Amino acid sequence: MFKASPIRPYIELLSSYLKPLRSRMWALAVLLLGAIGLQFAGPQAVRYFIDTAQTGGDLSALYAAAALFLVFNLASRALGALTTYIGNDVAWRATNSMRSDLLLHILNLDMSFHTEHTHGELVERVDGDVGLRWLLRGKGDVESSKEPFQGHHVQPPASRRSESG
Repeated sequence: MFKASPIRPYIELLSSYLKPLRSRMWALAVLLLGAIGLQFAGPQAVRYFIDTAQTGGDLSALYAAAALFLVFNLASRALGALTTYIGNDVAWRATNSMRSDLLLHILNLDMSFHTEHTHGELVERVDGDVGLRWLLRGKGDVESSKEPFQGHHVQPPASRRSESG
């Protein structure tokens, strides 16, 4: 009745590499939500400052609102930097794991494959293409990233496939 989604294999592949990084992904999500929340809180402090100043409120309340705005802004920037750090860490760990699996796959191919492809080509495909493919997939440009080694599709090892199924 329902046709399988063409993107499903990519989602399964992505999840097989992100599953071991689950705690980092949760931390990333919490930090990202916190940074977004602080970006919404900052203008509220400014609103309070303006409303208090227009009504002739106490000077200490104005100082508190200004300090609160600065704290929100600095905390938002700190969470943004931490989010970037953890996001890059997750990306590197996942792509290195993918590179490792791809290298293992290539090493297990028959000798005719190795005679058809130069060492430099294999290194470029394992090291360069994995990062490029990850970046392209992250931006949703799946169609422009071709399988490296046409006809030789890379799958996660059996241990990862059983975890994601």
